[in-house]
Amino acid sequence: MDLTEAVAEAFAARDPAELARLFALGANPAARDEDGVPFLLFAAETGDVELVRTFLDAGLPVDADCGYERGTTALICAVQEGHRPLAEFLLTCGADPNRVERGDIEPGTALTLAMELPDAAPVVAILLDGGADPNLARPDGWTPLMLAASYGREAVVRQLLEAGADLNASAHGGQLNALGAARHGQRETVVQLLLDHGAVEPVDPNVAHLKRSQTELDKWLAAHPRGVLPALTEPGDGAEVDACAGRLAGIVDKIVAWFATNAPPAAARLEAARGGANSTEIASVEATIGVRLPAEFRAYLRLFGGVDGLDIAEYDGLSMRGALRTWQGLEELRTEGTFAAWAPRAVEADNGYVRFTWWHPGWLPFAQDGGGNLFCIDLDPAESGAFGQVISWEIHAGPAGPVLPSIEDYLRRYLDRLRAGEYHFNPATGYRDGG
Repeated sequence: MDLTEAVAEAFAARDPAELARLFALGANPAARDEDGVPFLLFAAETGDVELVRTFLDAGLPVDADCGYERGTTALICAVQEGHRPLAEFLLTCGADPNRVERGDIEPGTALTLAMELPDAAPVVAILLDGGADPNLARPDGWTPLMLAASYGREAVVRQLLEAGADLNASAHGGQLNALGAARHGQRETVVQLLLDHGAVEPVDPNVAHLKRSQTELDKWLAAHPRGVLPALTEPGDGAEVDACAGRLAGIVDKIVAWFATNAPPAAARLEAARGGANSTEIASVEATIGVRLPAEFRAYLRLFGGVDGLDIAEYDGLSMRGALRTWQGLEELRTEGTFAAWAPRAVEADNGYVRFTWWHPGWLPFAQDGGGNLFCIDLDPAESGAFGQVISWEIHAGPAGPVLPSIEDYLRRYLDRLRAGEYHFNPATGYRDGG
């Protein structure tokens, strides 16, 4: 057995003493497994301080690239996995907290990647104490403060501001800043916190479509009366919606079951989000937008929409109130003429499926990511489109799609892609890892 094979066996046994012996005999601490992955990466993923210490004691630099030449370090890995003791140890060993990871899958610094953690504040504290730059953006321009605001991490926003984070730093040519990110994520307490500190609105009007506070929203709603649609009592509608609801419930149960096996925290979040919108809420939405919702989507709203929506990968599901609020904000901008000169970038004028306009009142959002991009139900498709088709809408590109003909097809495809391994979720946190 050569030394690399022996290192692999010792590592599999989680035996620091044996690893130290092998390194003393000349084994390379930068050794990789048969797939080319450095053992240091696996060691960092375990969070075992003594295991990682063995590699460093053997002479491996603390900032050695341990992830496919993307600039990933043991510290970045420890932060992504939420291993605070290991992160503290690596910082005491001189790890660079401002190393920038490269690549297409969630690149960034240890500090920006920490924002993915459900309990980010303790890790952020040790990174800032260890010299992390609160203003160092990831490659796409998003700063730690923008990310914290987008995720609604109020405690982390306070930490970053105290550490000197630039309140009004922006990305995309000034089109998005922390305040805009918080508005997009509907993080009202963070919005108010940033305003209290003197945050200014971003350049792009798209990121200002949500109201500053619940009080302002309620005033806006009061100024836009809702009617009652006669079609709400159409005979025969109940049976169709009942049938759809049964099918959707079966799909959702299978999605939850997949997460229960592969990423239990996500299953718990999905169960907590269950809770249908009541008939009054649905009627209010239909009256406001002036269109009766398709049976499949009404069925979806029996399962979700009251408490929250169904999260899909990196998209957060919207409650009925959240969906209406987002729709109303975009409609306000449309009627003011904000989008008049903007042409969609992701669809052709003659595509035949989706209306060629930046924003259309027939698009009802039901999921939103941290950057303000949406999935919508299309209630006024072009001539070849399907009523109730799912389309995507991006803040810097406008509409795209259709993605699938209905919300039922959309959920079935998500389940199929989960089972096929096309999405990867951290088993410990239930949040998407990328890929």
